[in-house]
Amino acid sequence: MENFLPLTVLILLLIVLIGFFNEKVTKLTYEISLMLFATVVGVTCTFIVAATRGSSVSALLSDVMLFDIEGFLMEGVLCFMLFAGSCHMRLHDF
Repeated sequence: MENFLPLTVLILLLIVLIGFFNEKVTKLTYEISLMLFATVVGVTCTFIVAATRGSSVSALLSDVMLFDIEGFLMEGVLCFMLFAGSCHMRLHDF
């Protein structure tokens, strides 16, 4: 529990930096940029963990091959995008 505050500050700092980068450079919609940057941060963290554990490249690639991309897209990303899209609907337009 002693690492809770530094980790929270680090995550919030990362969110602010990604939001600033999106606002000034990429100018993507919030939903697309959230999924894009979450994927980039996840892949970066995976490579950092693999490098610190001393894993070989073949072991890292075999772990990546076990990842179910179809399940991730259909059950994770699609649900999030549909929910985010429904948040922008206006009922008085119907």
